[in-house]
Formats: sequence, structure tokens, C-alpha cells
Amino acid sequence: FTLQRFLSSDGNTVAWYRWQIGQTNDGAGLCSSWANQIGIAGALTAATTARPTIQADGSLLFDGTANIMQTAGFTLSQPQTLYLVYKSISFTNTDWIVNGITLDSMAFLQNGASPTVSAYAGVNTIHQLPSVGNYHIEYAVFNGASSSHNLDGGTATTGDIGATAAGGIVLGAKTGATNFSNIQANELIVRSVADNAATQALIQSYLKAIHGTP
Repeated sequence: FTLQRFLSSDGNTVAWYRWQIGQTNDGAGLCSSWANQIGIAGALTAATTARPTIQADGSLLFDGTANIMQTAGFTLSQPQTLYLVYKSISFTNTDWIVNGITLDSMAFLQNGASPTVSAYAGVNTIHQLPSVGNYHIEYAVFNGASSSHNLDGGTATTGDIGATAAGGIVLGAKTGATNFSNIQANELIVRSVADNAATQALIQSYLKAIHGTP
């Protein structure tokens, strides 16, 4: 088994931003573009003043003040499954970690008391507790009333998180360049399907082996 073969084979992967692969250094140690390896989504790109810093280990550090990357818009409606390998450097209520281009869609956001992170697509009902300062694999199925939210292969929370279509991908802040998050991102996968528990476990297990997360 290789994750690349699996993600390429079923036709449901729209984006895979891989750790240490496809990052364009602008010459000042900042990432201007992170190329998509599979699927219809374009690269995550950043304007000159919004670029995260490429770290020695290949992760991207978003400063929580001005850093944001996003794709051009494309058709991306529910259901979706989102996988993100990252750590929060700090926690600020209402900082957005990842979301769709459409407002209030396909989001992980810091919400409430530290370290609560909500999965959100217009309705705020399901949460996980990724510790600040440590890497985690956080993933969620965005599928209206049949949504789920998981952390590191633990027990999923389930509920209705809304049905807003994503229409693209934004990393490091809220659509519109507000609510910036202070995170370090390693890997991001977006799939246009509600992955079942077995598929989620398979992908989570692979990411855990690669990144050494819990």
C-alpha cells in the first residue's frame, strides 16, 4: 500500500499538498506557492506580504498576523473529507486554521476555550481538543447532518455542521484574509467524498507513520 496510489486510484481526491514537496521558495525563505500533487485543485498561493515561512523540516509556519494561502476557486461541494497534519503554535478564539473559499465552509477553527477546534460549515456543533504546541492529525467529514470530526484516530464527534459548499481551499486564515492562525502545517488532503471509517483510518495511519504524530 502507498497513499499516493490509493489517493490517485479512486478519483475522489481533489487536493494533496504534501510535506516537503512542491513548495516554491521566493528566495527569502518564504513560500509563494505549494503545488497540488493530485486532483483538480490548483496550487495554494500567497501574495508577497502574506507568505508563510518554510521551516527546516519542510513545514510551513503561519504567523497568526498576515499569512494566508489559497487556491483559485473551483467546484467543491459537500460531501468532503479534509485531513490536516499541523500544530497550533498559539490559541486565539475565532482564529481559522483551514476553510473553503466560500465563507463559513469546510473549516477548522479555534473556537471557545483553548484548545477547542471546531469543524464548521455554517453550524457549530462538533469539536476536538488538539493540544497547543504538538502535532496532530485532524480530519473531518463535511456532510451536513451526517458529519464527523476526528483527532489522531480517536473517537469521532458527530453532528450537523452545515452544508455550505467550499468552492476552494484557504489555509492559515479565514476567507477574506481575517482571523489569521498561528500554526505550523505539514500536509493537507481534501477529498470530494464522505470517507468511511475504514478509509479514514487507512489515511490517518499512513500520515501517522510519516509524521510521527500521536
